[in-house]
Amino acid sequence: MGRIEILTGRERRRRWSEDEKLLMLAEAEDEGIALAEVARRHDVHPQQLYAWRSMMRKVSSPAVPVPAFLSVEITEPSAPEPAPERRRRTKAVEVTLRNGRRLRVDPEIAPETLARLIQTLESA
Repeated sequence: MGRIEILTGRERRRRWSEDEKLLMLAEAEDEGIALAEVARRHDVHPQQLYAWRSMMRKVSSPAVPVPAFLSVEITEPSAPEPAPERRRRTKAVEVTLRNGRRLRVDPEIAPETLARLIQTLESA
């Protein structure tokens, strides 16, 4: 014949200590034993064991990532690479030709090149 438990008084909930819960969960983890069988043996609903298992997993594996350390090798500092030479941007020189056209050129343009450009554009 099965065990009968009569609960009296105002509160009808049974309470298990953390150790009791852990023991039941440890039994349920054994290979070959069904969780429902462990629940029957301890007169607990199987869903209760699933809930406890879920709670224990949340406690044992927090959502905050665990910091990891990387190995570091310290070496002698190398000579800094020279900064790339920055060319100063200068404003272009604007030349207005006789035919109304405008020519914008770099101020460092060779005079011979500028003369050929002007001559070509004015004749076109």
